Amino acid sequence: AASDVYKRQLHALREMLKEIELKDEGYELICQDLLEVLVLRLMRQTGLSFLTKKPEHRRPGRKPSKECATVRHYIDNHFKENINLNLLSELVHVNKYYMVHAFSREYGISPINYLISRRIQESRYLLSTTDHSLSQIAHMLGFSSPSYFSQSFRKLSGMSPMEYRKQQRSGSRSQSEP
Repeated sequence: AASDVYKRQLHALREMLKEIELKDEGYELICQDLLEVLVLRLMRQTGLSFLTKKPEHRRPGRKPSKECATVRHYIDNHFKENINLNLLSELVHVNKYYMVHAFSREYGISPINYLISRRIQESRYLLSTTDHSLSQIAHMLGFSSPSYFSQSFRKLSGMSPMEYRKQQRSGSRSQSEP
């Protein structure tokens, strides 16, 4: 069994060397993926683990991985901009599929769903404090269309943006009356 593990690791290393020599299109991505497989197998073999657990299972006081924290910080500060998985993975120099997996494991939500929830959070503030139209708010917060904004808002809030605005305004009036 140990010799099989050794043979698989040696095979992966040889494949990486072959890819590096040939430099065919996508060779860097293949090498990155092979390296991840090698590292994970070695960690599995030695009993080491850097893989984080779901937030509710993490040890108290444990910091999120640097990559995940960087992605979250970037989303928090740039959520109004056009953000996609390629941009986020390039930001932290990791494979986008790995980044989505690690972020989801770390925070219990995918990076794109976190981005949408961050935008919806900001939209709630704008809906209750401004008279901007839904179209303006959708555009300001980086949604591709007002209908996608409304659909996302309803999914996360259980009501339409206009229902939310009405509810907030009627609630604030009744609170300010004597």
